[in-house]
Amino acid sequence: MWSFGGTYGDAENHKVAGYINTEDAVKALEFYTDLLQFSPPDAPNYYWAETLSAYNSGKVAMAMNYFAFFPGVVDPKSNAISHDKSGFFVAPAGPKGHYISIGGQGMSVSSYSKNKDLAKQYMKWFMQKPVQEKWAALGGFTPHKEVLQSDTFKTATPFNEAFAASFPYLRDFWAVPEYAELLEVCQTNWSEAISKIKSAKEALDAIARKHEEIFEDAGYYDE
Repeated sequence: MWSFGGTYGDAENHKVAGYINTEDAVKALEFYTDLLQFSPPDAPNYYWAETLSAYNSGKVAMAMNYFAFFPGVVDPKSNAISHDKSGFFVAPAGPKGHYISIGGQGMSVSSYSKNKDLAKQYMKWFMQKPVQEKWAALGGFTPHKEVLQSDTFKTATPFNEAFAASFPYLRDFWAVPEYAELLEVCQTNWSEAISKIKSAKEALDAIARKHEEIFEDAGYYDE
């Protein structure tokens, strides 16, 4: 959606209608649903684990997934067929940009925390280059630019180089307390669009309405 020119909404005022259901967003969802013709019949029921299983079993020749699942691709125990024959690449750009969600959420400190200073000290410690090098050596994905571009990181796994190449295009979702509820609304309506229960426009209009109902109930629009 981002790469087609769409967006989840205006994060400053939490308005969703007119953002997630624009013509660009509709085109993005229509493009995504059209990919179903290249997928197995049961693909609409796939989530991350099912996608990994379809690839590892040889059911599909190509799959898109979060980097956190890629250790299962190169592990001969979980992927006897192609663990040593799999390649990894950056998700392609769209007609209006190049944005990628590579998984996970950024660290943050709650405004309600009673230990903000300790939390900030931990984050400062964790982001030091030597600590991030050790983190990467243990299999972690680093946001530290110098570590990210090092040969040590890029060669640590068969997919780390693709991760480093993807990082400049990273874009993430809203980090609000209602995230889980918002995500459920999105997934339900996207699935209905993929299953042709709703058109792409109908699905995105429903998402926009429900999101704004959730934000209104949460008090985001109170003056």
